Amino acid sequence: MSNILKKVVAVVTTVTCAAWMVAPVSAATTAELQAMIDNLLSQIAVLQAQISGVEGSVAYTGCTITSFDRNLKVGMSGDDVECLQIMLNADSETVVAESGVGSAGNETTYFGSLTEGGVIKFQDKYAAEVLAQWGLTAGTGYVGSSTREKLNSMLAAGVGETPVETPEETPEETPEEQPAVGEGLTVAFASDNPASGTLVEGQGLAELAKYRFTNGDSSTVNITKIILKSIGVSADATLSNVYLFEGATRLTDNASVSSGKITFVNSAGIISLAAGESKTITIRSTIAGSTYGQKVKVSINASSDVVAPKASSINGTFPMSGNSMDIATGSLATVYFASTTYPTAATINPQDGYRIWENTINVGTRTVTLNRISLRQVDSIDLDDLQNFVLYVDGTQVGSAVASLDANKYVTFDLSDSPLELKATSHIVKVLADIVGGSYSSFKFSLRKASDLTLLILNTE
Repeated sequence: MSNILKKVVAVVTTVTCAAWMVAPVSAATTAELQAMIDNLLSQIAVLQAQISGVEGSVAYTGCTITSFDRNLKVGMSGDDVECLQIMLNADSETVVAESGVGSAGNETTYFGSLTEGGVIKFQDKYAAEVLAQWGLTAGTGYVGSSTREKLNSMLAAGVGETPVETPEETPEETPEEQPAVGEGLTVAFASDNPASGTLVEGQGLAELAKYRFTNGDSSTVNITKIILKSIGVSADATLSNVYLFEGATRLTDNASVSSGKITFVNSAGIISLAAGESKTITIRSTIAGSTYGQKVKVSINASSDVVAPKASSINGTFPMSGNSMDIATGSLATVYFASTTYPTAATINPQDGYRIWENTINVGTRTVTLNRISLRQVDSIDLDDLQNFVLYVDGTQVGSAVASLDANKYVTFDLSDSPLELKATSHIVKVLADIVGGSYSSFKFSLRKASDLTLLILNTE
């Protein structure tokens, strides 16, 4: 459109000049000529302004809403969230993501941490309009009335820049309705919360939901109790063993569903969050056999279902329900462990690369990938007496060395970034470590639970 308008300007200018040039010179005074020139320049200025407006406009293609009618924050979903991301991506200073999920052309309907970051940049850019009236000097990531007002003015105009105007009216919401900045424990869905999908009866460690916990208080907060509600169309026994994981680390022993509730309790703290720290927690469960046709779904129903005694408040949009998963029947791989081989020497001198554990994994039916394995030291040796743990599969080192045991005496090999393919045959797995101390002590390593191993069926289709 801008090229067409430029041609119109050229034509108008030529025609006007021609009309002026054929007028008898003697019939016009100097003042009249100046008036004609001024009129011509005025017409050109108007057309140039129209061109500039068209060239500077940003079309919010993909927005299906006409206005933002509700406040938005992390954990919410909807077409308005997608439009918000589209508008943020239209300005190079407020993009949600440079690539991948949330980037231009890949906007989603979910308000996660990436969207929150884009909103903060937007609020910082238009601070005089959306922050100053609240006494704020930095963006919060919360889309309240003043932020919506700015977005709506831009959406209505269809441009990425609008004149800065000083608000003349008192905002609809009071400061109390705006979430307190940097206070309390906030619960939200993680940006990679599992979408609705299909699980298989008998499946182990299926992902059901991912929650992100953020400590906005100025001191450490320990979460001592979490209650999940099973809200799918399923029996209590369907989720036979439920666990909480942080990345590759299992935080809890298995919990079961009782009257639709799954309760995790640890007075010392299930999750510890330093001031300003965030952690993503994954809900995983074994799916019982003979459960074809059922649907499983978990939820944190209320703020009272998250207990953190030292948190100033528990914030979030509750109930916070994960997505529904259908249970299908199918052919899973089989994995069996042989008897573990332990060191046989009565005494061992300090040395490097000593074999501390070995086993044979027998994989059947289908190829799988090894994503994680955790072993626990169950004897008297101190944590720092063994160092530099290395995992070998079929004689080849897998993944990186692990420096030491964790506080719970576990060594965990996390291969999730580069899973190891295990074909349907036997594989020898062993762990070596450096012995640096431990006089008059002993050690023994154990693969204690099926949940200490993550194996996924390799999709070869």
